[in-house]
This record gives sequence, structure tokens and C-alpha cells, in this order.
Amino acid sequence: MNQQETKDLYNQVYKMGKSSVSYSQYNMFKRCPKQWQLQYLEKRGKWEPTIYNVFGNAMHMCIQLFLKTMYDKTVKEAESMDWPKILLETMKKEYSEEVEKNSGEHFSSREELSEFCKQGVAILDEFRKRRGQYFTKKKTELLGIELPVIAETNVNPNVVLIGFMDVVLKEHDKIKIIDIKTATTGWTDYKKKQEGDQLRLYKRFFAKHFKRIFPNMLLSDIAKDVEVEYFILKRKIWEDSDFPQRRIQIYRPANGTPSLNKTERNFNAFVSEAFDEKGKRIKKEYRAVSGPGGNNCKFCPFKTDNDLCPKENRKLV
Repeated sequence: MNQQETKDLYNQVYKMGKSSVSYSQYNMFKRCPKQWQLQYLEKRGKWEPTIYNVFGNAMHMCIQLFLKTMYDKTVKEAESMDWPKILLETMKKEYSEEVEKNSGEHFSSREELSEFCKQGVAILDEFRKRRGQYFTKKKTELLGIELPVIAETNVNPNVVLIGFMDVVLKEHDKIKIIDIKTATTGWTDYKKKQEGDQLRLYKRFFAKHFKRIFPNMLLSDIAKDVEVEYFILKRKIWEDSDFPQRRIQIYRPANGTPSLNKTERNFNAFVSEAFDEKGKRIKKEYRAVSGPGGNNCKFCPFKTDNDLCPKENRKLV
């Protein structure tokens, strides 16, 4: 998604007189309510651009452009496009926009940008070679790219879940929702456990609010089920491994009824604890959770601020 699309979505919810909640916000609360308090309630977090976001956005756009060209036109045309050039130009554009937002201050070097671009080209090369393992045109239709999610929560009509579905396909008699992620070396089991809720929430939303997305279609007429999948792009692979290494990792989280119900209960618990009946964030002291091995603190911007988050107050769970 681009920044304007995100801004427009937030504005749409604001005009409805409701509060918006992204998956990222919920996931932060799930990991550590204290970080959520400092970031969203007290707004102490400082925005800082990173090469990881630039790379992630650029790779999203390239994969989505490939798929749009493939499904709207032909596989041959998608595969014949100059992807190294497209990626380089996209990364330059993304980086320039972030530098402008950062008051003109650079946050990466030419060497680092070149390294990330080379890794992206390697991913795209593998994607083109193995594309048929992941995407086919046989009995498959592209329903949309960056489809917006706007869904009122069950426990509070004044709190709305918002987001974007990266890719939505109709395969045979099933709908597939795909979320594109970039990672350094792929997802660990811990990461999978942390991130699985996003697509489970989107699946629950999609089934309930299909008519809002496609007003002239009925879900029951085109699909018997909805599947979800993370399409993970790895910058680095283990070159000396005894096993074949792939730069693309597929993860399909459990998304049957029990898993969907559990995720929805957890999400509803977050909304109930963090928002009042008018949809306003509740001001109070929230618990700090370090997680196993201090995992939650590793990338927290407040981990070294003992005044805002005293180490002695951080609990394992």
C-alpha cells in the first residue's frame, strides 16, 4: 500500500466518527501492552525511516506488479519485464520519499542500498524461475490487490479494524488471501506464532464483509472456502547449507474455525481492555511483558529507557 492510500483509509474511518485499529497496533499490544501504551496512548515513539521499510515496500510493489501483469495480460509479458531496473527505480523512489519526510537527512548508504537491491534481484530471479509453483493462471482469477479492510469490531462498534489485503485470488472454488512479507533469513517458529493472527483476522473479516468489497457478487456463488497464506521473501540464504535453500518461504497458519474463534477472542479482549465504549483509548498503566528470552524487548525503542519502562517491572508473560 502507498502512504496516501493508508492516509485515505484512516480519514475514512475518522469521518465515520470511529477509532481505527491496525493489525500492527493489536500485535504490539499482544506482545507488550506497555509498549502499546508508550507508542499509541502517550505517543512517545519517534518515527524513523529504515532501509528495511524501503526494501519491503519496493518488493511488495514488484511482486504485485508482476501478478497484475500476469493475470490481466500474459505470463510471458510479466516474465519479460526488466525487473532489476524496475526494482532499482522503485527503491530509489521509495528512498527519496523517506529522505524527504526525514527533513532531507539520509539514513542509509549507497553501498547498503546496492546490497539490498542485489538481494531483491536474486529474489525476483528465483520468483520468475519458480513462479509456476506459487501462481498459475489455470482456473485462477485475480480479484484484487491492496483491497482495503474496514470492519467494526464485535465488542465495540466505535472501534474499527483497518488494513489492506496484499493479494486476493480466486483459485478454482476457493478464495486465497495472500500477505507479502520480507525477512532477512525467513520466519522462525516464534515469528510464525507472533504473526499468524493477521491473516486469521482478515479471513474472518473477508467472510463477514465480502459484500462491502464486492457489492455485485455473493461469496457463496464463487467460493466454498477462504484460504490464507504468507508469501515470505528472504534477503539472505545459507550458502554453505547441505540442503537446497530457497529465497521464498510459504507459511499457511492454522485458520479453521477454532483458530479463527481464538484469534477473534484475543482481538476482542484487546479492544475491551484498551478502549472505552466511545472508542477512546483508556489511559492507565499497562503491564510490561519482556517475553521468553527478552524477545519482546530486542527491537523495542523504549528498552533502554528505564524511566519510561523500568526493567524490574518487565514480566515474562
